[in-house]
Amino acid sequence: MPYIKIEAIDTLFFKDGRPFSMGEETYATGIFPPPPSVFLGMLRSAYASEKNISLDRIKEETEHIKIEGVYYSADNDYYPIPLDLVRLKSLHKDENEAISLFASNMQGVVSSSSKKLEYVLWHNEHIENIPNGMIDRKLFEYYLKDSRPMNFDWKYQPMNKLTQTEFKIGIGRNKQNKQSEDGKLYRVGMVRLQNNTPEHSLNFVIKTNIDNVGCLGKLGAEGKSVIFHNNEQFTPLNKIDYTDNNHFRLYLNTPAFFEKGHIPNLKKHFPSWDFEIITYAVGKPLHIGGFDMAEKGGFPKSMMKAVPAGSVYYVKILNGTTKAFVESLEKNPVSSISDYRANEGFGLFYVGNLDMNKRIKSIL
Repeated sequence: MPYIKIEAIDTLFFKDGRPFSMGEETYATGIFPPPPSVFLGMLRSAYASEKNISLDRIKEETEHIKIEGVYYSADNDYYPIPLDLVRLKSLHKDENEAISLFASNMQGVVSSSSKKLEYVLWHNEHIENIPNGMIDRKLFEYYLKDSRPMNFDWKYQPMNKLTQTEFKIGIGRNKQNKQSEDGKLYRVGMVRLQNNTPEHSLNFVIKTNIDNVGCLGKLGAEGKSVIFHNNEQFTPLNKIDYTDNNHFRLYLNTPAFFEKGHIPNLKKHFPSWDFEIITYAVGKPLHIGGFDMAEKGGFPKSMMKAVPAGSVYYVKILNGTTKAFVESLEKNPVSSISDYRANEGFGLFYVGNLDMNKRIKSIL
């Protein structure tokens, strides 16, 4: 599958799912990194423009386009930090180091979870989640291999080290006379995909099933221009040597929609295998909608809750090993575990080794 690098020329803004009514609110909140559906809409529009497809034919003529990978590239390749890596509260705000969580048997532990789990993830220090953290390619490979000790310090990059927020002030205008209206002053946080190192600007790299969408496209809520670098020479992760044990980590590289809330139905996507989710680390749900321009006059998509990227599930295989499971995926690839909108790039995942023996530590 070809890779397309997307280079932003200007600042970008991606609206989140929260409503914004000019005159009632003064600040429009955004989301970054954006959901993968944003890139699908961009590619479909660019493809339609390149092929001179009329608006009433866009949906039919571009429904074959899929998003099969979303990557972030600057001075290195970056991935959303796994949510079973956390930060000590005692660290200075400029110390960007994460630690791994231990796993404790649920015996004697009271939980409000509706799903009975075998383990709970915890740490004996005061900890906090890392919002919008990114780890580089080398560390992500270490993570998938599970080759580092539990006391290993995971260096991460906050998103504000890779991007820069620039606030834009605007005011609503009367549609008839074009004069500004009282009470309609607003502010949005635009994202510039570089910080203090222009030579290392952040770019999106998209894996898709089409090989040429022209040179220019539009991205974000304001339709800012971006440059397409078609057939980008992007190198995926190095091959991981998987173990013969029966535990693995399932890491979400993009947000996912599940029928059962935050729990994936693995049997649905891998019918030949039997699994048990023994614990997990998931973030706060994202509210993701969208806008369908192919409908007459445009039509908003239904708002749905998504499990965020970086969420991790610890899984036990009941009828095989991690190595055998991954080998079966290589023969019969499954790119997404999202129950909805999988073709838009939701639910992309990685499988990683999991050594439960080094993680188990009693909470009592």
